[in-house]
Amino acid sequence: MVYKMAAYSFGVMIMWLPMISVISQFDLPFLSEVVICISLSILTVTGQWILISLFVLINNSCYTPDRGVVNGIGQSFASFARFLGPYSGGTMFAWSETNKFWPLNYHFVFLVIGIISIFNGIISYTLPNSIQKSKKQETSEQNNEVESIELISSKQSTVYAIVKSNDYDDNDNIKDNIDGEQKNTV
Repeated sequence: MVYKMAAYSFGVMIMWLPMISVISQFDLPFLSEVVICISLSILTVTGQWILISLFVLINNSCYTPDRGVVNGIGQSFASFARFLGPYSGGTMFAWSETNKFWPLNYHFVFLVIGIISIFNGIISYTLPNSIQKSKKQETSEQNNEVESIELISSKQSTVYAIVKSNDYDDNDNIKDNIDGEQKNTV
């Protein structure tokens, strides 16, 4: 599944990103720039894979008439995360700048984001396999709604009858008893 692969790739790359500062010690500015460009490109691509596949999974989790509501709820949570992310990330980064020890120094925010991303990839294994395909509406035979309107005509009048799927017998003829009432022909 694309979401799992992207979540793992994003998590590993975001945790590796602060390690690029080690390359700058070798006095090879071109190498540092190339590594930074490749790393940020991978982060951007995997971040977009996560976003797109997440909304595909959200759309696959509901029927077509409910997609507006479900997408609205999904966008509300995404907006809340866009509000909460910079606030909590900035606070953690400011706190981590006061520490000089490895996991709690400037790597801390990147480690937290990477761990959350990998954790999301692991949690995605709990999703049912049916979420990989779009849900289909029930057919009229399944929910016993109106299947067709048939024209019943005679010499004196024309009558339209609403026919349900269970109103037919084995030979595709309309049953005589519809909804407990005797069908009268004119």
